[in-house]
Amino acid sequence: MKLTFITDEASQDPAAFIALANKLSLDSVELRTVSGKHISDFNAVERRELKSRLDDGDLSVCCIGSPVFKCDLASNPEDEIDKLEKALDAAAYFGSPLVRIFSFWRKEDRDRYLDEVTERLMSAGEVAKPSGITLAIENGKRTMHATGAELASLLEALDQQVFRALWDPGNSIYGRTDPDPVSNGYPLIAKWVSHVHIKDPAVYSDGSRRYVEIGRGQLDLRRQIDALNANGYSGYASLETHWRPERVMSEGELDYPGGESFSKSGYEATEQCLVKLGQLLQVD
Repeated sequence: MKLTFITDEASQDPAAFIALANKLSLDSVELRTVSGKHISDFNAVERRELKSRLDDGDLSVCCIGSPVFKCDLASNPEDEIDKLEKALDAAAYFGSPLVRIFSFWRKEDRDRYLDEVTERLMSAGEVAKPSGITLAIENGKRTMHATGAELASLLEALDQQVFRALWDPGNSIYGRTDPDPVSNGYPLIAKWVSHVHIKDPAVYSDGSRRYVEIGRGQLDLRRQIDALNANGYSGYASLETHWRPERVMSEGELDYPGGESFSKSGYEATEQCLVKLGQLLQVD
């Protein structure tokens, strides 16, 4: 298993996040927003400049963190496919094997909409298949498939040559859909996992919740790493702290991460948590 991080959790500045990756001897990064702009929306000049800087830093790109289908089912299908095509194009340019996507905002009567969600994702798969790039569906904290069990049932119905899982156990805890995702959700989704996000949520008795420094929340990270290793997972554990030492992220920032305000004070938090996560990954 290899260590990486989502760059805008640390900084919007390529010089800063490349320096951090090099300092910790990482070989790849996950891109979402850079210089205040989503990577899928970069123009040709911006792409070339960033690719050159990544190459100079000996860094590849392991995942494009797109917001595709992080929306209501009533959204315009053409708009989402347009976002997907841009994300696939960015992935091809930067050599990323994965594009992260979601499965729409959760509805209370979700069972009524599951067939529609599956159909929309099948259409996306037809768009992505010729590219050879994998669509990794994340179990988003308030999406239609927020747990390992829910995401496994979706993947059973999709083309295995196109779709895999992006497993984020912290999302299930924070979203209150599974208090113990390592025991309950991960075994059901393990065979599909192609990428992992790591963050540590704390949910309190008064109903409040926040993300904290890894190791201080309710995610049993040691057990999760052991389970990943036991299943032969050889991909990336990508740190997505969502923790800032001097402030608590708003729900809006958590739902739509990116930009300077989101990244503010994230460098310290990311470096600190990367060191801790790296130590855990090296323990047998």
